[in-house]
Amino acid sequence: AVGRLSPEKGYEELILAAGRVPDVRIKIAGIGPLEERLREMMRRGRIENVDLVGFKRGDDLEALYREAEAFVACPVGYENAPLSVMDALGYGLPILATAIGGLPEMVTDGVNGFLVAHGNGDAWVEALKRFDTLSFEARDRMASESTRLINERFPTVERHLEQVLSAYRGT
Repeated sequence: AVGRLSPEKGYEELILAAGRVPDVRIKIAGIGPLEERLREMMRRGRIENVDLVGFKRGDDLEALYREAEAFVACPVGYENAPLSVMDALGYGLPILATAIGGLPEMVTDGVNGFLVAHGNGDAWVEALKRFDTLSFEARDRMASESTRLINERFPTVERHLEQVLSAYRGT
C-alpha cells in the first residue's frame, strides 16, 4: 500500500485484518498524522507482519512496486482513481481494494484482484487469505489482467491523442 497515513485511507482496518492472517506480509509506504497511532496499534496487537516503511519516491518506490506480489488500496472515503492504484496496475500487480468510489472501475473482482466491502474487516481477512492461497498461475493471470486493464482503460497521452484525432477525423 502507498499513501498518506491518515484516517480516510483505511489502514487501521487493513492492519487489524492482516494481524489475523499472519502468513501475509504487508508494507505500507507513507507518512502522516496516524503513523504513531498505527505503530502503537501494531505493538499492542502484536501485529508483526505489517511494516510501515515511511515515505518512498523514485527508485525506492519503484523497488517496492517491483518486489510486491499485490497492491492494497483500502480507503474508507471516496477515491476517484488513485494514482497509486494506476501505478500498481502499470507494474502488473493484482489489486485488493475497497469497493468504493472509482476503485470498482479499476478492479474486476476475481479477474485482476479482489474487491472488499467497505467497513468490513472480516471481508479484508477473507480477501487476504484468498490471495495468499492463489496458485502462481492464478496470480500471473491477475497480473496480466492488470496490465491489460491499465493499457485499455487508461491510455497513455500519445494513445489518447491518437483516439481524439481519430474521432475528429471521423476515422
